[in-house]
Amino acid sequence: MRTEYKGRGTASRSILCSPAGAARPAAAVERPFTVLCMVIYPVLDIQHGLVVRGAGGERSLYRPIESPLVSSPEPLCVARAFREHFGLERLYVADLDALGGAPPAEHVFSALREDGFRLLVDAGVRSARDALVLADLGVDEVVAALETLPSPAALGEVVAAIGPARTVFSLDLRA
Repeated sequence: MRTEYKGRGTASRSILCSPAGAARPAAAVERPFTVLCMVIYPVLDIQHGLVVRGAGGERSLYRPIESPLVSSPEPLCVARAFREHFGLERLYVADLDALGGAPPAEHVFSALREDGFRLLVDAGVRSARDALVLADLGVDEVVAALETLPSPAALGEVVAAIGPARTVFSLDLRA
């Protein structure tokens, strides 16, 4: 399989990829470089049951999204547009209401899961119990964030409750 890599400027380099995904420079390339694979998670910021567009972290200014991809800010409509247009089925869902202390938008997560999406959810987990609620809904990965956990011990309890493979620790430090 041959793919093109556009580096800085106008030069392009060809890469030959083996079936196992290992990449090696094509013979014409003089110096090797690394090709990294990544998972892309489109973000759905959910507020009052709708996908919203952020405004510099000022949540009172957030408004339902307007996009040429979709005619509705309903989470399932937006998620389906990501799948239809970009082939993306993994979503990062930030439940802004839950992050502010409200109950998680369980109906939103359930609808997305029932439609086949894989979810990484940040819903203001503060305890192992909170994480278990999300895990029981079928959320694939649960964000346990520094800014919402009450202590390092709480992170350990979340990991013990749902397992390390389903726990994503979010470390947000301000300089």
